[in-house]
Amino acid sequence: MNNMNQNIGKEMRSIRKYRDLTLRELGKKTGIPYSRLGKFECGKEIPTDEAVSKIEKFLDINFNEFFETSKNIDIMFDEFLDSLFYYDDSNDLFRIRITNGKINSIINYSFGKAQLIEYIILVLDENFEKARLMESSLLEYFDDDFECKAIIYQYIGLSHRIEKNYDKAIYYFEKAISMTINRKNKAMLCLHSSIAYKDIGNIAKAMQYIEEAHRIFSEYGSLRRLAFTFVEYGLLLKSNSQFEPAIFQFNIALRALEMIDCSESLYAKVYRNMCWTMMLAGDYESAL
Repeated sequence: MNNMNQNIGKEMRSIRKYRDLTLRELGKKTGIPYSRLGKFECGKEIPTDEAVSKIEKFLDINFNEFFETSKNIDIMFDEFLDSLFYYDDSNDLFRIRITNGKINSIINYSFGKAQLIEYIILVLDENFEKARLMESSLLEYFDDDFECKAIIYQYIGLSHRIEKNYDKAIYYFEKAISMTINRKNKAMLCLHSSIAYKDIGNIAKAMQYIEEAHRIFSEYGSLRRLAFTFVEYGLLLKSNSQFEPAIFQFNIALRALEMIDCSESLYAKVYRNMCWTMMLAGDYESAL
């Protein structure tokens, strides 16, 4: 029996669901009892070579090619997470890669990590209705992968924060933080959590998280995200009426941005917040 057969069940379930097939339908088409197919998917039984051949024939796939493509998707997934961590504005590139994968791949890009990339981009595009249709199947697919589950919870939380459902957002952020041990993922979670706590007026908790995010972004040299932490810390100080320290943080953010190639909109955001803080401090000349 091919060792590959041991890993087929989970991927078979992903393809079946992507193609809107029930276990009974797949059983009728392959001649394999649906109860046995269910055992394959749950890992309770390893399919024989004969069973694999029948499944491949009906689904029109080759599992060897499937797993090779899966390795490439793993690489793409890591690249995508790094693009978010370093904020290199590559979402359009990954959106094209996912779209091309759906068109050209022999298995229609039904792999979980490819779908997770698609889900995250939908959330970032604020297409929450479509994103939420994917959540239950993604959570099921990654049931035993705590890092990926933490990422899903992170973006469920982000969607709620954008919609100003702060209690739900914080619930999912905290749930994700309790699951992840990946420091880059934790930095992103701390950044999102800090903003959510700031929105509900819990400045102490927000500062705790932004300081942790700052440490990790600094450790890995994510200058754009590091600049964001200076801005967010400045906003927290401003909320606490600590105007001079807040202005100091905004100035550090500007110096950080000068070290990298960034959009004018980022500069504008920092200057806008700094000028507003100067006005609150009564320094209208500097603000102008």
